[in-house]
Amino acid sequence: MVLKFLLIAISTQYVESFGPTYYFYFVIALIGIAGVTTAFLQNEIFALVSQFSPNYTVSVMSGQGLAGSAVAIFQILSALAAPPSTTFDTLEENDLSRSALLYFLCAFIIVILALISFYFILIRSPLYLHHREQARRVETICDINSIRATFDNIRILVFAVGFVFTVTLSVYPSITAYIKSTVKDENKNKFRQDYLFIPLHFLIFNLGDLLGRSLPSLQFFIITDSVKLARMSSARIIFLPLFLMCNVDIGSIGMRTFPLFINSDLIYFLILLLFAITNGYMGSLTMMAAPQVEGVARDLAGTIMSFGLVFGLVLGSIFSFPMLAISCGCNPIGK
Repeated sequence: MVLKFLLIAISTQYVESFGPTYYFYFVIALIGIAGVTTAFLQNEIFALVSQFSPNYTVSVMSGQGLAGSAVAIFQILSALAAPPSTTFDTLEENDLSRSALLYFLCAFIIVILALISFYFILIRSPLYLHHREQARRVETICDINSIRATFDNIRILVFAVGFVFTVTLSVYPSITAYIKSTVKDENKNKFRQDYLFIPLHFLIFNLGDLLGRSLPSLQFFIITDSVKLARMSSARIIFLPLFLMCNVDIGSIGMRTFPLFINSDLIYFLILLLFAITNGYMGSLTMMAAPQVEGVARDLAGTIMSFGLVFGLVLGSIFSFPMLAISCGCNPIGK
């Protein structure tokens, strides 16, 4: 991941040397590498943190939410720093390459700091050494039988976490990024203009997601019953038609499949906030609950749940195409 961010940062200064086509394939290749490294890292992190008490799982989930919030804040600040009439089409090429360089250098530095924090701070701390020693005493052999037995014990939770992120990725950001302010153009302030309204929706989602991920740190909000969690996860499907009834931009040739029922920016943002809170809350609860199920290997349960989470992200990404087609009554690829 360090190498990937370093390469993409350097490449922003040599885009013309690549040419548009070759640079596109270069970036796509790095995205593929990013997917592999991120998935592997996430699996290992959840396998590791599952050996600790559940509140550490909440910390990992909250850390992911914090990262998303930081990116959203950076988007807002970048949009505010640009003149109101500025668009990507009017920005100077040097400004774009400089912004891209700084953006990816920040990511490079953050990953370096994470690497240093792990190898020079975390694995040397007494708490970490204590839990790792306990885990070694009860280590189980990972074979097909143990994987099947663990999956059978947590399969409802695997469904719950997968469905949470399937629903989320089905509309966010594929649909929500096309939702615009309902205020008429002549009456819009700068926060209702597209260049700020869309980044603002990312910020609201990520802050809500962070809040939801942090809620299980309080005992009052902890739920461990797998059937209840599965029902709560399934109930989030109600958000799909709600977003389709918001002010989705259907383009010049589109046709609304759902009526424009939610004709208020405030109500839209409240729905988005609740959507985000439930996403983070349900994600944390399910990831916390699985390693605590009696009779499972904790690290294996964490790995299986991480796979369920990623599988939900994949399914949600796939379903985002038909959801986008439904939103505008047109071909989502050609939109």
